[in-house]
Amino acid sequence: MKASSVVLRLLRLLLRTGWLFWGAFGLVSLASLFQPLRPYIYKYVIDHPLRSGEVSQLLWWGGCWWF
Repeated sequence: MKASSVVLRLLRLLLRTGWLFWGAFGLVSLASLFQPLRPYIYKYVIDHPLRSGEVSQLLWWGGCWWF
């Protein structure tokens, strides 16, 4: 079986799901756009909430929004 036929078969299966496929594709694309910003976000978190001792801000940046 050729690789191109496998890819086409997979694409046909994915496109049947419609909005679910395109939604997941959009989220992955959006997440990949923010990857270069990660070092700057780390720098901000270290320079601001961590140095000032704001635990609530540190928890927010850490993803612990439920505390």
